[in-house]
Amino acid sequence: MFSPGLRYPAAMRVHLFVIGWEGKHDAVERIVSSASTADFRTVIYSNASGERESGTGEWIAVPNTAFFGLKFARALECFHADADVFLLVQGDAVYEDWSAIVAQCRAAFTDDTVGVWAPHVDYSWWTNERVVMGQGSMGSVVAQTDGICFAFRRSTVKRLRRLDYAGNNLGWGVEWAAIAHAATEGRYAWRDQTLTVQHPQGSGYNHTEARQQQAWFLERLTPQEIGIVHRLLSFVMRPQKRKSPG
Repeated sequence: MFSPGLRYPAAMRVHLFVIGWEGKHDAVERIVSSASTADFRTVIYSNASGERESGTGEWIAVPNTAFFGLKFARALECFHADADVFLLVQGDAVYEDWSAIVAQCRAAFTDDTVGVWAPHVDYSWWTNERVVMGQGSMGSVVAQTDGICFAFRRSTVKRLRRLDYAGNNLGWGVEWAAIAHAATEGRYAWRDQTLTVQHPQGSGYNHTEARQQQAWFLERLTPQEIGIVHRLLSFVMRPQKRKSPG
């Protein structure tokens, strides 16, 4: 199903991380148990009581004050030494068969030009109209994607581990950092348009604060990476074509 490119025979080993929070245990367990094709499965979760949670795979607790940014940083630390691909899913994402998501993700990274991979998400600010830079038969090269469900290579894990997340608890900007690093390796971000993950509208945090934290975080990229982010931002912020009424 993945558009053919530079393919290699070795299977890519996928480490799935699911981000959980208060009240999401059952939803997270549905994702992890469904993703049976993943080579490694880990949940990074928090809850208000500090009560231990468990289920399929490894479950790692973090303080309830940790939002996506600090949970993402913890996941990077836990990436398995034998894994090739880091796949992250938010606990409120919905898909009928997460094993299919894992399989498509694994297949995508057999193309050495793919640095970041994601399915289509039905509710995201990063719509196709904003981010698609090039169209393939089964997907698109994109300028940006969403942390609701995305994946990247071991080399990007190593790069992202070196960044500082202390001032970016809300986690905006991690996708920019991943895509920028992939670009420094001559790789692109690919959106699989054959898969659509569902995600509810709304968020439980302050967007102004998230943007401030993102600015702080992105300032810590290399000059080359910052230049890539600025070019991609120029693309996604270009005037959008309007459909004629009727």
